[in-house]
Amino acid sequence: MSPRFLPLSLPRTTSTPIPVLSRCCQLLSYSGPSSLSIVQTPPPAITQPGQVLVKVQAASVNPLDVMMSKGYGREVLDSLRRVQKVFQGSDSDMVGTLPLVLGRDFSGEVVSVGRSVTRVRVGDQVWGATFPSTQGSHQQLCVADQGSLATKPASLSHVEAASLPYAGLTAWAAITQAGCANREVGQLSR
Repeated sequence: MSPRFLPLSLPRTTSTPIPVLSRCCQLLSYSGPSSLSIVQTPPPAITQPGQVLVKVQAASVNPLDVMMSKGYGREVLDSLRRVQKVFQGSDSDMVGTLPLVLGRDFSGEVVSVGRSVTRVRVGDQVWGATFPSTQGSHQQLCVADQGSLATKPASLSHVEAASLPYAGLTAWAAITQAGCANREVGQLSR
C-alpha cells in the first residue's frame, strides 16, 4: 500500500521526464525505525498552485523522525490533516494513514512548480523543509510549499544544506528564548 497522490499535469517542468516510480522510505507501522522500508512508489504530484516538486539530493534524519516513527504527534497531526483536507478540498498530499514518508529537511533541485510559484524556477538548487502533516523528504522526489523552501546558498553542499533547517530553527529558538538575541534585528546580544 502506498500513499495516494493526485496526478495532475505539471505546468512547468524540466526536460527530464519525471519517473513513473521513485524510491522512498516508508513507515509501515508505529513500532519505531525498524518498521521503515525502502519501496518503489509513484512519485508525489503537485496538487496546489503554490507547491514545488524537488528532486531530493540530501535529506536529514532528526530526533523528530525517530519519535514520529513511534507514533509521536499522531493524534494532533491527524486532526490537522482533517482540517487541511476541509480547507483545501483534497487529501492527496495529506497523510492520515500508513504508510508514511518521514523526513522534514531536504536539499535538491526543482523539477516542477505549481502555477502560482514565483520564488523559484525549474532547475534551481533549493533547501527547505516539509510540514509534518504532509509526506516527508525521505524520498527521491518530494513536494513542498514555496514558502517552505529557498534558493540554496552556493557555498553549501546539499548535505550541509539539508542538515540545517530544523536544527537551525531549534538552535535559533533556544537563543531567542534564552534572551540572547535581539529578535528584531537578528543579532546576538551580550
